[in-house]
Amino acid sequence: MGRKEGPVEASIIEGVRELKGYTRKVVYQGRTGAADRWCFFPGGRLLMLEAKSAGKPLAPDQRAELKLMRSLGFWVAKVDSREQVDKAFTYFQTTTFRAFNEAFPLSEQRDG
Repeated sequence: MGRKEGPVEASIIEGVRELKGYTRKVVYQGRTGAADRWCFFPGGRLLMLEAKSAGKPLAPDQRAELKLMRSLGFWVAKVDSREQVDKAFTYFQTTTFRAFNEAFPLSEQRDG
């Protein structure tokens, strides 16, 4: 993980393990914008997380793809720190879809 978002991805992997889930790194073939990590949990629950280095915004293609996934009912967030990762997992486990989306906006300004 030589990329700047490597520590954030490491936090995602660790958090998923702690929650007894399973994660996969996702790369679309012939297309861009996929969330970096798809996190699978018991009960058929899926959380998609886009890892970024601190303060880095989503690229336009990422924003469009994540908004599409969210519009289809998937739990999607951009995270750029260990704290954001922890918050995403907590909200995913304890809040409603609407509250999660409000806590993790996919807008132009810095998320979260």
